[in-house]
Amino acid sequence: MVTPSELLRVLLGPILVAGVIASGGTPDTTPQRVDQDLAITFANQWRLQQRILGKPAPAGFTATTECHHTPKGSADRGPGTWFCPIKGQVPGLKKPLEFTYIALVDGTSCYSALDSDLPPLITNRATGKQVANPLVAFDSCFNVYDGRTS
Repeated sequence: MVTPSELLRVLLGPILVAGVIASGGTPDTTPQRVDQDLAITFANQWRLQQRILGKPAPAGFTATTECHHTPKGSADRGPGTWFCPIKGQVPGLKKPLEFTYIALVDGTSCYSALDSDLPPLITNRATGKQVANPLVAFDSCFNVYDGRTS
């Protein structure tokens, strides 16, 4: 004999799956999600670059972004190509460091960010060897369940 809870699971299971599929699965890519994750990831990559170069890497370094989905005029949401100017603020300096990234966001909330104006190689001060510049390109994923829906 089928219990009421088993019957409920059998009937509601397909309805819940259909609801998730109809809603597009996970919450959407929004400027706020891209901005926050890109700023944090960029700041971490900048500190890594500074350590490789043998320079101070202040923990207080912060970055801000204002990303927009491209092409211009398209809706600022969803996967695709995002244009992301970044300003990095070094503690004690008045003028921010400015960078321009293109972020390629996929449907799983992950992205690859690229600034092709930066040198691809830098010299590791400790070894004297050329290494990849961690600011040129990096990957990350953002949290689509964080409440940043607009």
